[in-house]
Amino acid sequence: MSRRFYNRRPKDPTRINLNQSWVLEFWCRIFAISPEQLRSIVGKVGVRVKDIERLSF
Repeated sequence: MSRRFYNRRPKDPTRINLNQSWVLEFWCRIFAISPEQLRSIVGKVGVRVKDIERLSF
Protein backbone atom coordinates (compact mmCIF):
# COMPACT_ATOMS: atom_id res chain seq x y z
CA MET A 1 0.00 0.00 0.00
CA SER A 2 1.28 3.41 -0.83
CA ARG A 3 2.16 5.96 1.78
CA ARG A 4 -0.50 8.29 0.39
CA PHE A 5 -3.21 5.92 1.60
CA TYR A 6 -2.27 6.50 5.22
CA ASN A 7 -2.57 10.26 4.82
CA ARG A 8 -6.01 10.19 3.25
CA ARG A 9 -9.13 10.63 5.29
CA PRO A 10 -12.74 10.49 4.10
CA LYS A 11 -14.35 13.87 3.41
CA ASP A 12 -17.20 12.96 5.74
CA PRO A 13 -15.77 10.93 8.62
CA THR A 14 -19.24 10.29 10.04
CA ARG A 15 -20.41 8.18 7.09
CA ILE A 16 -19.01 5.25 5.14
CA ASN A 17 -19.03 5.56 1.36
CA LEU A 18 -18.83 2.08 -0.12
CA ASN A 19 -18.62 3.44 -3.67
CA GLN A 20 -14.98 4.52 -3.36
CA SER A 21 -12.53 1.64 -3.03
CA TRP A 22 -9.96 3.57 -1.00
CA VAL A 23 -12.66 4.67 1.48
CA LEU A 24 -13.82 1.07 1.81
CA GLU A 25 -10.23 -0.02 2.48
CA PHE A 26 -9.78 2.80 5.01
CA TRP A 27 -12.80 1.73 7.07
CA CYS A 28 -11.93 -1.96 6.81
CA ARG A 29 -8.55 -1.12 8.26
CA ILE A 30 -10.08 1.00 11.05
CA PHE A 31 -12.55 -1.72 12.07
CA ALA A 32 -10.17 -4.62 11.28
CA ILE A 33 -12.75 -6.44 9.16
CA SER A 34 -13.03 -7.58 5.55
CA PRO A 35 -14.81 -5.57 2.84
CA GLU A 36 -17.54 -8.22 2.68
CA GLN A 37 -18.14 -7.93 6.42
CA LEU A 38 -18.29 -4.14 6.22
CA ARG A 39 -20.75 -4.24 3.32
CA SER A 40 -22.94 -6.65 5.27
CA ILE A 41 -22.88 -4.48 8.39
CA VAL A 42 -23.63 -1.32 6.40
CA GLY A 43 -26.55 -3.15 4.81
CA LYS A 44 -27.95 -3.94 8.27
CA VAL A 45 -27.30 -0.75 10.29
CA GLY A 46 -26.63 1.93 7.68
CA VAL A 47 -23.66 4.10 6.76
CA ARG A 48 -23.24 6.07 9.99
CA VAL A 49 -19.94 5.29 11.67
CA LYS A 50 -21.45 5.72 15.16
CA ASP A 51 -24.00 2.99 14.46
CA ILE A 52 -21.30 0.62 13.28
CA GLU A 53 -19.06 1.41 16.25
CA ARG A 54 -21.86 0.37 18.59
CA LEU A 55 -21.72 -3.19 17.26
CA SER A 56 -19.37 -5.63 18.89
CA PHE A 57 -17.65 -7.66 16.19
